[in-house]
Amino acid sequence: MLHQHLCWVPSTWDEYPSDFMGLVLHGEVSAYYRQTNKIEGTKVRVDDTVAVLRIYRNQIWMKNEKDNHKRPDRRAYTGIFMPCIKTSES
Repeated sequence: MLHQHLCWVPSTWDEYPSDFMGLVLHGEVSAYYRQTNKIEGTKVRVDDTVAVLRIYRNQIWMKNEKDNHKRPDRRAYTGIFMPCIKTSES
């Protein structure tokens, strides 16, 4: 069984299956990690929504670039699961 992380993503991404979005995020975050050795700051664009990976209370938050809040608003974000990223520490 793969380990997974809860990830808050913009609700505008709801039109795509959550399993698919989890794999898309995994690919983007993995690529960013290989380049920078960190995950925070990964940018992902889906349609017209650009989100930047932030960590909020040990959870991954794909914060919409247009969002000025300091924490995810559950009305604006949806929880999905993303497979863990293989790192040098794992």
